[in-house]
Amino acid sequence: MEDNIFVSFVNTLKENNLTISSVESFTGGLFAKSITDISGSSKVFFGSIVTYKTSIKVDVLNCDNTIIEKFGVVSKETSIEMAKKGKEMFKTDIVVSFTGNAGPTVCEDNKRVGECYASIIFKDELYSFSYLFSSLSRNEIRERSVKEAIKEILKIIATKGLKISA
Repeated sequence: MEDNIFVSFVNTLKENNLTISSVESFTGGLFAKSITDISGSSKVFFGSIVTYKTSIKVDVLNCDNTIIEKFGVVSKETSIEMAKKGKEMFKTDIVVSFTGNAGPTVCEDNKRVGECYASIIFKDELYSFSYLFSSLSRNEIRERSVKEAIKEILKIIATKGLKISA
């Protein structure tokens, strides 16, 4: 994955004294890996939990199973629940969650290949995003989702009047 956006992102977090964590499903820890590949990330990155299976979302992260049953594991509502539980777990300034279907087939709740959701909690404000990357490969869908979430976090930081590092 392109290094520059990750270097800029980690530097932005450091310069603004912001901490971050992640709760990942279909990205399989790719967000955490991309951040921790950058030297100095330990100053801002607290950790990640990969909740690939639904049972881990419920049993370990303590997500409300009724939300998952009602809306599906790949849904905006589930990504919000994952972010909220991640905020409780890590207590960082920012938490980002990912749920989606990277393919190659339609998933258990009939979500299309490339259908992805990310939720971000910045301080106490919640933001949710959905993406459809249907023409990309499995790994491209995962990589693109991580990059899009970073871009969204940088936009949020900028709207708060904080400095964005080059």
